[in-house]
Amino acid sequence: MCQLSAGKLSGWTPGPTNHMQAVEKTAAKKANKADLWDKLWSQSSTADWRKHALSSVYQRVSSLIPRGSRVLDLGGGQGDLADVLSKKKCRVTVCDHSSVAVTEAIRRGHNGIRKDINEGLPEVSGGWITATEVFEHFEEPVRNEILS
Repeated sequence: MCQLSAGKLSGWTPGPTNHMQAVEKTAAKKANKADLWDKLWSQSSTADWRKHALSSVYQRVSSLIPRGSRVLDLGGGQGDLADVLSKKKCRVTVCDHSSVAVTEAIRRGHNGIRKDINEGLPEVSGGWITATEVFEHFEEPVRNEILS
């Protein structure tokens, strides 16, 4: 388990580098293509399953974020976490590389940004950043940027 305290991550050590990073980057890109996620988000069974499976996670995240906060939800898909946070009057921006997911998040009344986070983080200031069930899809430099 890792702990984030005063902007420093303790209890975490990076894994092997060089060859493993190259393998990880290639595998992540294949498993994380926007068109694949567009297809998955277009299938209602995928969207329904995710919302049900992660409902307790979303409630836990919501309990940690103060009412009325600004939130950037990285890899937020169609806005399931944003739906929960909006009940607390949070202003949520959903950032995802799937145009299908972002379109649905906007339809639900959230701000949406279509962006591949592996190419850089969106320009947003202040507030909270969430990334549920998505952190493993980021390439190592992006994970390090988020954690720094």
